[in-house]
Amino acid sequence: MEHQGESDSTVRNAVIASIAVGTMVAAYLLWATTTGDNYTVLYLEPDSYSNYLEGDSIKFAYGIQQVGKRSEKYLLDIYIGDTLVATRDLKKRVGMNEIVLQVPENIKLPTKVSLELRTDYGKNEVHFWIKGRKNETETKA
Repeated sequence: MEHQGESDSTVRNAVIASIAVGTMVAAYLLWATTTGDNYTVLYLEPDSYSNYLEGDSIKFAYGIQQVGKRSEKYLLDIYIGDTLVATRDLKKRVGMNEIVLQVPENIKLPTKVSLELRTDYGKNEVHFWIKGRKNETETKA
């Protein structure tokens, strides 16, 4: 009979140890899936813009990709030179977006077109340059 009591004690200890190890593994897996890299990628679609201005507007496409947890805010500021020309509250939208903007008359060329994206996880910036007007480059050639 003592042998039976020893066996019951060993089984009970093994069950308690298994429950403790299982709880620790579950806690680690829960922690590992809720932490980690959370960042946003902002990019320009390479063939969507020209470095030479045609008329008085520019057209380009940009993309936003979220890695990890989604941000609660996506605020995009677009500058031509030092002038803020557009602000967009993207309301959690990710993916590709196309935009057409009027270029202010007082902008001197060449100038930088800069996109600054603010999210819960930080700030990103991409840019391209407008080198001149298309018709000016054709007459110089």
